[in-house]
Amino acid sequence: GGDGGGGGSGNGEDDDEPSKDPSSIYVWLDVLALPQQYHGGASTPEGPIFGPPQGYIDTQEVRDVVINCDHGTVFVLDRTMAILGRTWPLYEVWLAAYYSPHENGFSRVYAAIPKDIHVDMLLHLQITCQAGLDLARTTSSKPEDKQHIMTEVRNASGLKRMQGIISDSILRATRGWLRWSGEPQDMGLYAALMLQSKEYAQLQFV
Repeated sequence: GGDGGGGGSGNGEDDDEPSKDPSSIYVWLDVLALPQQYHGGASTPEGPIFGPPQGYIDTQEVRDVVINCDHGTVFVLDRTMAILGRTWPLYEVWLAAYYSPHENGFSRVYAAIPKDIHVDMLLHLQITCQAGLDLARTTSSKPEDKQHIMTEVRNASGLKRMQGIISDSILRATRGWLRWSGEPQDMGLYAALMLQSKEYAQLQFV
């Protein structure tokens, strides 16, 4: 979130375009990336000015949105695993996991995974998470956003603890989706991932 987003549209006029399963098509609207009030920029009494923003996004507003989402936060994996290198998505995962965990201690972070993802991609995700996701190595379309976020995290949990929180949350959510989605293909990916990871004991529960 924050500096990403996507969507799609079509007019149905291209007869050569193969039909797609509607359940595999996602239209993603990143509400937090819409024009909003920026610190350090011009503003009016009527609200935010639309146009090229100046300064950094008000992270307090983003934090309030994430914390008040009663059903948690969903991160969307793509085939490039872009979330691993983007500042805003990792920050939002951290917000959900750090500020609003479930009563049983598990964070309210969930994954959405495309159906045709390959086990090698999931293994890359797992290895990267186990090595630790470093916020300092991520990118943001507005560098000042990243610096402001890093300062906030340092003053809250600290960067090292954040690294552990987001790595564990993403890995746990990804495995949870594969294990419990109810789709045979996801179950097969889960089993393949456990085999690749040599976590054979997990296979007895499949």
